Amino acid sequence: MLATFRQGGPYNRPNYYTTYKCQAVPMPDAASAATEVRHESHQYYAIPGQDCLSQVYNVLSKYGATGLPNDILDPVPNTWYNNLSGFSAPSRL
Repeated sequence: MLATFRQGGPYNRPNYYTTYKCQAVPMPDAASAATEVRHESHQYYAIPGQDCLSQVYNVLSKYGATGLPNDILDPVPNTWYNNLSGFSAPSRL
């Protein structure tokens, strides 16, 4: 993921993302998160509720992350990222 953030990918240019945050998840559920990724990859794109922010929220929730702002009530990606609770301070890529 960090390599893709640095190098860019099909939907963003290199260095589009400049920071990331982490959270220790006591009981991560990687299998549920991976299942959600597969599910989300086949969904239509619609704002609000089925957009990239909602997909991030859904995957992180399935993984077991907590302190995620509501993606519908806080729909601006940068604001949502800034409002993450229980995550590390931003680290530079």
